[in-house]
Amino acid sequence: MIWLNKGNIPYVPIIGLLMLIVSTICFVFPQIFDADFDSIGLDEKVDSRIRYSALALSIGLLLLFYRKFTLQNDGLIFVKCLLVIDLGYFSTRALSMLIHGFSSSVQRTWLIFELMIAICLVIIIKLKKASPRA
Repeated sequence: MIWLNKGNIPYVPIIGLLMLIVSTICFVFPQIFDADFDSIGLDEKVDSRIRYSALALSIGLLLLFYRKFTLQNDGLIFVKCLLVIDLGYFSTRALSMLIHGFSSSVQRTWLIFELMIAICLVIIIKLKKASPRA
């Protein structure tokens, strides 16, 4: 993200907003990419929604708020980008499970795993900010 200069690239937040719109469309209408969506099981429905929308959501958020990352060191930017990506997967999985039900133990396990990753990344960010070398 350092290579993005906010003076030279005014369209990056617009691309981020477009990615968020594409992510929302892919999440709401997964039948666009998966014609058999109505006939598949619960785990596959949740996975389909995540597969088509989580990464686009994360990249859209990163592009939308990239200016806030330019004044930090590279290690902190990298960890924050990982956190945004993890939270993109966490939020799409949680919303998918709200739509389709929380009856899948596999999806609950992944949800807890993604939450633990997010907590660890937040702790790393807090430690990096507290460090005098950050």
